[in-house]
Amino acid sequence: MGNGIRRLCDVYFELSPRKVTPGSLAFASASEAAKAVARGDVTALDLMRATLERIEKYNPKLNAIITL
Repeated sequence: MGNGIRRLCDVYFELSPRKVTPGSLAFASASEAAKAVARGDVTALDLMRATLERIEKYNPKLNAIITL
């Protein structure tokens, strides 16, 4: 991705931040999740729980994680 497009994307997401809630963490990007934790919208524990729940739900079919 070119620097111009990357900067345009950065500006777009800075101007229109998505509200990340514990229920929407599964669909948030890593940077959105980190910003949500920094803003206090969610806690690191919420993020960890959402991640572990997603692994528990999808890993049996995907078999992507061997050891956790």
